[in-house]
Amino acid sequence: MHWALKHYTELLSHITKMSDCGWDIILNRSHLGEDVYGPIYRNRPAEWVYTLDAQFFYTRDDVMLVTVVDSPECVMSREDGDSLSSNIDDISKVRESFIRVHGKSQIKNKLLYDYTENSTSLKDMIRGVDFQITDKLPDRGYFNGDA
Repeated sequence: MHWALKHYTELLSHITKMSDCGWDIILNRSHLGEDVYGPIYRNRPAEWVYTLDAQFFYTRDDVMLVTVVDSPECVMSREDGDSLSSNIDDISKVRESFIRVHGKSQIKNKLLYDYTENSTSLKDMIRGVDFQITDKLPDRGYFNGDA
């Protein structure tokens, strides 16, 4: 079994068990990034991530995929020299790949948020995403929205 497939299978298994025990889990692109960066930088697609999505998340109502994208120009303006992508063409490919992966994901509750089109500040973006998450996910009865 490929290392990444084994790693993410174990990771997603653990986090779904934690979620079943009442934990709220937030992942930073997790397994889906494999099908963004694999084809671009390793010449290796990772279609298996959608099988994992279906296996662990397809039937769950308490999971939401939030994908935040920005224009390549805005991303370049924040470039710190440590990114894998350092030119606008590469950043455009990464952006389009995240949009593609978001669309292919088997997670039922999804929000694609284009920062460039919808927000002038990070605080506004977080408020907009929070509102949409609160509206889509079931209330577990202990979160009052002020945490």
